Amino acid sequence: MEEKKKGKGLVVALVLFILISLGLGGYIAYDKVLNKEEVKTKKEEKKEKKEQETIIYSVDDEKISGLIDNILTGRKCNEIEEYTNDKKVETKDIDNEKAYLIAEARELFESQKESIPLDDVNNVIKKYLGKDYKFDPTSLDSNSKSCPQYKYDSSTKTFNKQQTACGWTCGPRTSYKITKAVDTNGVLKLDVKVIFVDENISHYYSDYAKSNIIGELDNDYNSLFVKGSNYQFTFKQEDGNYIFVSSYPMN
Repeated sequence: MEEKKKGKGLVVALVLFILISLGLGGYIAYDKVLNKEEVKTKKEEKKEKKEQETIIYSVDDEKISGLIDNILTGRKCNEIEEYTNDKKVETKDIDNEKAYLIAEARELFESQKESIPLDDVNNVIKKYLGKDYKFDPTSLDSNSKSCPQYKYDSSTKTFNKQQTACGWTCGPRTSYKITKAVDTNGVLKLDVKVIFVDENISHYYSDYAKSNIIGELDNDYNSLFVKGSNYQFTFKQEDGNYIFVSSYPMN
């Protein structure tokens, strides 16, 4: 009887050993499969990064050279400083009046129509600031302190041409020069050098604070850009246009 019990015990122990071995083997195999999948995923991610479409533009390319000018209104002498100051500037930081004036400077003023529907103004703004920009035209009605070429009439939802508009004159002004333009999957980064002019228009400066003089007004300012401040402007492709995203100081 004792021998039979011992035999049964050995059988049970053998069965348990086999089951445990199979379980561990299955776990090891499963773990190896997971590791292989992780390695495969990492390789695919690296491959995707390599497959990113990168376009290096000439800084004189027509697609590139006018992009910063497109978000200026021409109403201020040192207007570029609204984008090249001491902080990051994003689309949401552009107020409604400036958005309208960008559209007016680019297309609306040239149309010379007596009235322009709000939808048309919105469509022009979206070409430069994107479809997510929220434009409120009421800041440009007849009671506004600004003096655009057109003023908004909320009763007809149109912009109506005015008899007079603001004029302005400028001397030497804060200037910029694009030094690099790289598009990665529709996101365009522009490296830009900026030299600044003070309010009294007497010197060129390397910095927004206008603390470091780098030249006099009779200097060739093109030779001064090498001493200027570095900024990066970001634009992105949307509906066939490059729209403004942000600008910020790089040094």
